[in-house]
Amino acid sequence: MDWDRPECDQDRPEWTGIDPNATGIDLNKTGIDPNETRIDLNETGIDPNATRIDLNETGIDPNRNLKPGWTQTGI
Repeated sequence: MDWDRPECDQDRPEWTGIDPNATGIDLNKTGIDPNETRIDLNETGIDPNATRIDLNETGIDPNRNLKPGWTQTGI
């Protein structure tokens, strides 16, 4: 192919309008702060200290299966 002919200009890679050096994503221009992607439990509304189940708050009586006069031994 004769690169010096004007009709061949459109076939040259440098005339495509695509800059191969500008196709990457720049995190500084996306609005995404890589330092703010961690989840902070204090901001999610989840209290990490309140995840245990308290039988007294579930409505389940841990002594309900005991026969009258029996005590729970943990065995």
